[in-house]
Amino acid sequence: MSKSVAIVGISGYLGKPVLEALLEPAFRDNFKLPIRAVSRKAAGTSSEDVEYYEASDIASYEKALKGVDVVIDLRGTAALESNDLAIAAKNAGAKVYIPSEFGLDYSQAGPLKPVFQKKADIVNFAEAQGLKVIQFKVGYFIDSTLQPNWDLLAFADLSHDTADYVGDGSQNLSFNSTKNIGQSVAATISLPYEMIPDVVKIAGDNVTPAKFVELYEKHTGKKVTVNSTTKEQIIQQAQDALSGKLDNGVPAFFYALRGASVAGDGANFKNNNDNELINPGEKYFKWEKIEDYIRKTY
Repeated sequence: MSKSVAIVGISGYLGKPVLEALLEPAFRDNFKLPIRAVSRKAAGTSSEDVEYYEASDIASYEKALKGVDVVIDLRGTAALESNDLAIAAKNAGAKVYIPSEFGLDYSQAGPLKPVFQKKADIVNFAEAQGLKVIQFKVGYFIDSTLQPNWDLLAFADLSHDTADYVGDGSQNLSFNSTKNIGQSVAATISLPYEMIPDVVKIAGDNVTPAKFVELYEKHTGKKVTVNSTTKEQIIQQAQDALSGKLDNGVPAFFYALRGASVAGDGANFKNNNDNELINPGEKYFKWEKIEDYIRKTY
């Protein structure tokens, strides 16, 4: 049976990829159209495929979500400031709530776990409302990997052609393109509810920091200077950035993400993912690779 879907935070980083995926030929027949696209200010002109809504509080969210089955939260930091959307989703009769996660498995963040507590609180609250909560754990975004600050997550500083990773850089990291993330959301909510796990992990590509450096050097012709460090030093650097002791212009949250990825296996879904559940044998889409992105960029 087709499901009615609303995307809240349509103007966010994942808004367009998720909306486009829901409307792909492989998935669109699984959903009642139009898809509802909700933001503080209407982000487009409504059509037979997409209906745009303005909402920013419980009352307006509830009005926009009335009759919707699945609510996808793609807001940024606003998603962590209150439980308004989860309350509105419940009041509007929604069955499923997808929180604004799309990152690490922060349950494995070790001493940095408190940094992600607000995300955990939102999940717990939504579950307490009786909503089926589906968390998406995607590791890091392929599309951002070569950008300043984001390259830190691959343990590199490409603007200076340097890298600092733990030991020999053999710890695996999972990456997904924003297009594949959108397609994964569409594929997941196309399934019967009872088949969908509470946590969906996807790994479109899996690359170690050492392999990332190798690919970068291969396609740019540049030489990267590698400095070996320790897990403890990476975590301490994150804690220093969060406390303000380290202030070099890089947002502290990037250091927190990097530290969390070495504290455990929170960014490694190579051998523990739901790829085959949602996209068996790449039936619906091809998983994009970080090497292809590097090649196209340079």
